[in-house]
Amino acid sequence: MLNPKYHFVTHFMKPLIHQRFYLLSYILLQIIIMILILFFAKGKPIWHDISTRYDTLQNHALIPSYNRESTQKIRQHFDLVRQSTLQANNPSTVLESVLANPKIQQLQLSANDIELIYTLTERLLHEIYEIGYLQEGLSKEGLLSGFVLLREKGKSDTIVQSRKLITKENLHSYLQSQTSHYDTPIQLLTESLVELFLQQNLLYLGIERHLVSEISPSILLQEQLGAALYILMINILLIIIIYHIYHEQVSKLHRYAPFAKRYYMLLFLTLLALVSTFFTLIWVGHKSTHPPILFAPGVVFGFMITFLFGYRHGLLFVLYYQSIVMIAVGFDMLSSLYLLLILPSAVYLASTAKTRTQLFFASPWQALVHGIVLITISLSSATEQFSIITIMIAMLIGLVVAPIALGLSPIIERVLNLPSHYRLLDLCDLNAPTLRRLQYLAPGTYTHSLNVAILAENACQRIGANGLLARVGSYYHDIGKMENPEYFVENQVKGVNKHNQMRANLSAAMIRAHVRNGYDLGKEIGLPQEILDIICQHHGQSLVSFFYTRAQTELTEHEQSLNEADFRYPGPRPRTKESATVMLADSVEAASHTLKNPSQNSILKLVEDIIAHKIETNELDESPLTLKDIGKIKHSLIQSLVGQYHHRIEYPEKKK
Repeated sequence: MLNPKYHFVTHFMKPLIHQRFYLLSYILLQIIIMILILFFAKGKPIWHDISTRYDTLQNHALIPSYNRESTQKIRQHFDLVRQSTLQANNPSTVLESVLANPKIQQLQLSANDIELIYTLTERLLHEIYEIGYLQEGLSKEGLLSGFVLLREKGKSDTIVQSRKLITKENLHSYLQSQTSHYDTPIQLLTESLVELFLQQNLLYLGIERHLVSEISPSILLQEQLGAALYILMINILLIIIIYHIYHEQVSKLHRYAPFAKRYYMLLFLTLLALVSTFFTLIWVGHKSTHPPILFAPGVVFGFMITFLFGYRHGLLFVLYYQSIVMIAVGFDMLSSLYLLLILPSAVYLASTAKTRTQLFFASPWQALVHGIVLITISLSSATEQFSIITIMIAMLIGLVVAPIALGLSPIIERVLNLPSHYRLLDLCDLNAPTLRRLQYLAPGTYTHSLNVAILAENACQRIGANGLLARVGSYYHDIGKMENPEYFVENQVKGVNKHNQMRANLSAAMIRAHVRNGYDLGKEIGLPQEILDIICQHHGQSLVSFFYTRAQTELTEHEQSLNEADFRYPGPRPRTKESATVMLADSVEAASHTLKNPSQNSILKLVEDIIAHKIETNELDESPLTLKDIGKIKHSLIQSLVGQYHHRIEYPEKKK
């Protein structure tokens, strides 16, 4: 049971669990996003420089053009200068004039150092000329557009980002970055020689109007990739910060297990949103002529996450994805409006599907939503008009997102071993090989497991826990008894009890072993970790009291005392609501068979005694159950057991 000093956590988290809070929070955040969109649409977007370059890429823009002198001629010129400076009796050479400086003479450079300086100088000059060097700096148009056109005889025109050109202002920092790993004398001399030899190799021709993406298509990909990586790095940094904050907090609230689960789920959704955004930005580019293609990854993952984890996580993913994409595209009104309409519809349709077949048939509805949204935008906007082809593409994407999500979901379920709703439904199949084997080898245990499943599922539904997870966990919680089924009372034939011929400590070891055996078998058949946790935790660290009491009577003169740990289950104690509920249901169901004449009062006393014993022995201390939850579980167990043991009407026999 949750310690009272942690009750403020459950009080704070309670509204987060409530469905209405999720829905209202989502609507409120959407309104805030719309206000931001309207605000930034009138002014400059957050990423004004990125948006400006995107506009230049997608439209005809004024770009300065330069003629780049052939680097081959410049290289030949440098070779001639180098040969002259290497002549021993030529005091007028550049190198000797530099070496004549008294400060440099004190350095005592070797011939190898001088050769290295020449090699570095030649390489740096060649690299600078390949990039392009401007002595007077960029023109106003180059600074505004962010691009320049370079022409060179015998080569095709190229457009480069103006910030990549070498100018007088950034020359020194460029040289330092290229020579910083050399000794200081070599670095300084190399920089001096480069500045001495360097000549402007870009001749300004004038201003021209060009469509950048047509001349240099790779520029568009570079911009998209750069923006996507920028977003990715910022969010990874944010995740690292949250990670450290989380670990500091979890040291104080380490007993509240759901925090860890929600945190890692948030990380997973965050990374998935980043991956979706990354592919979105590098796939089509900003202001695509077909917006549905641009946002297809987000719709697919929105469908899949809602399908696997529920609408809460789906809304969280959609909200995060929308925020990242809208910032990335500079709060473009069309893109933002389209996102705000199609993504929530994908979450809603996926959340209403209870089976994979229903999800598949949600595709036509999603296609209809895509088409209606685009038609509505076209009819209500004087500037944005979509062609029939674009609308058809939108509807086609709506048709394929659900099948794609269906194809990806089993892979993610298996790779991450997720207990999704549909994975649990598959595990509920009583014809599964493991459950059929349990029915054959241990029929009593099988029947007990079915009864526990009914009790646990009903109780979990009362407290808002995952009833389906509790049901599946109940089906598999005792599969370890298949190893030695005849040692468990529910599988024994009347009058035959193998424990009568065994010492109590060996009997206790045999009983305790079914937990470990069940865990190993569950891991072997690939059960999700949540089911394995229920198998391990359904007895907690409780005492096998019957054999412990018997062992005390079997003590010999040489045995002074018993080691109580040898008679306790290995645990751990339940750490989730589902595993704690299964523990209570398991104990109550097993004990109910000891009632000779089950009545409502006897069942009530039995359930209250068992729950009180679990609380007194601290078996519920690590679970997030509150006293209110325990009260609901108690009433549910009593109601279910009374229903199972109700008296049937005795029909009179027919007279012959």
